[in-house]
Amino acid sequence: MSWRGSLADGGTPGGSDATTFSGAPDEFAAYAFPGGAASFSQAGGETTLQFQINPAAEDLRYHPQVSTDNMATWQQGAAAFEFLGESRAPDGSVTWQFKALDLTGFDAVFFRAAAESR
Repeated sequence: MSWRGSLADGGTPGGSDATTFSGAPDEFAAYAFPGGAASFSQAGGETTLQFQINPAAEDLRYHPQVSTDNMATWQQGAAAFEFLGESRAPDGSVTWQFKALDLTGFDAVFFRAAAESR
């Protein structure tokens, strides 16, 4: 069983505020990532990746991904990222932030955020 806070002030007793994707395939990215593309930053030898999620999209799983072989393969999960947390803006948007792990010794590194249907 999973739980998340309601998106509405005062909650949604007896109901749900979850959404389900029902658009055209070319509308999926806008549904999953309302804030647009993921971004990354580097400071103090650490690389962080952040992206805005759709907090009502309980039909999705989100994954930060990294490629160190010119985008031939993508890695995700605990071996590649550490979840740093989420922030909620006053407008209700939610941003997740991850720390990328072990990126030393690579000529080029690429990041992306992926979403898939549950």
